[in-house]
Amino acid sequence: MKNATTRLIGAALGIGFVLQASFAFAEPIKLNWWHAMGGKLGESLYDVVDKFNKSQSDYVLTATKKGHYEAVFNAAVAAYRAGEQPHILQNNESGFLTLMLSGAVVPVQEILEKNGVTVKIDDYLGPVIKTYADDSGDIIGMPFNSSTPILFYNTDMLKAAGITNPPETWQEMADQSRKIISSGAGKCGYSFAAGNWQEIENYSLWHNIPYATLNNGSGGLKTKLVFNTTHVVGHIDRLKNWVDEGIASFGGENRQDWSSGARTRFLNGQCAFWIDSTAWHSTVQAGAKMNWNATFLPHEEGKETNSSMIGGAALYVFKGFSEEEYAGIAAFFKFLTSPEIQIFWHKATGYVPITKTAYNEVKAQGYYEKNASREYAVIQLL
Repeated sequence: MKNATTRLIGAALGIGFVLQASFAFAEPIKLNWWHAMGGKLGESLYDVVDKFNKSQSDYVLTATKKGHYEAVFNAAVAAYRAGEQPHILQNNESGFLTLMLSGAVVPVQEILEKNGVTVKIDDYLGPVIKTYADDSGDIIGMPFNSSTPILFYNTDMLKAAGITNPPETWQEMADQSRKIISSGAGKCGYSFAAGNWQEIENYSLWHNIPYATLNNGSGGLKTKLVFNTTHVVGHIDRLKNWVDEGIASFGGENRQDWSSGARTRFLNGQCAFWIDSTAWHSTVQAGAKMNWNATFLPHEEGKETNSSMIGGAALYVFKGFSEEEYAGIAAFFKFLTSPEIQIFWHKATGYVPITKTAYNEVKAQGYYEKNASREYAVIQLL
């Protein structure tokens, strides 16, 4: 009897040690995120991933750059068809409709609600949440990097030409460009890439001009483009005339990213003005070879401004994973939208904070008193 009891106790202890060891050495659930961010933006993204992994021990998130947005999207489509899709895909706003109708993604709101994560819709900046929600208001893609274009300008060049303030109108930009060149302060006024987002979509919305029917495309699949019948035509014609006159410079460094050439000309101090995403703040700070600043988008003389258009991307979640993996994704999204991370992301990159809580906290800190240009994008969107 004694030997039998001893054996039972030993067996129980053995089972206990095995269970204890299995819990102690349980592997965290692995999550994969494919993204399109490089340079300073990519560095900040990896900082966010590192902060999440260090904040808990149940999940390990791995972020992988797959190229520009189109390349990431194409890679994800191929991977999904092969049953090798990542958990999370970063895709820009132009891919929202395709992903929503694809049947390949799980609505983010569904994942959050199933895992007890409250979505305070009213706390998001209006344009941010509307861009990535369906007609019922449910979030399809988790807003992540949200931006809008602003006007960057070379303060050294303006000062050398005797110009006190940056242009508020397109007409002033032309006059200042001519003055910069004639005074010898610089050889180029406006550096541009003829981007649809900057010169057509935002130009239209900023001036309250429709660029498509059915509420600029948000009203249905029968939308028709109309920007070739509006003042956009005159704007594009003006840019062409500026190039011919020699006060503007157009070009790209590669076929995949026309904006790269325009950006390089500004960063190298060749041109005085450049319009692009507020998210380029960190890149300009790191690479500009001159003193610079930024301000609101220019508008047509005598015209009132509306609001500008959102850009950037959201995070989409593919079908085909376990409930445990979706719980990890919900945990990451909750972490991502916390005021602390939103404030870090905003300050590190220039992307706008996606919630009013984060924006108000940054404002209360006095951050915009020394970094006024970081707030312009939020003001334009609102």
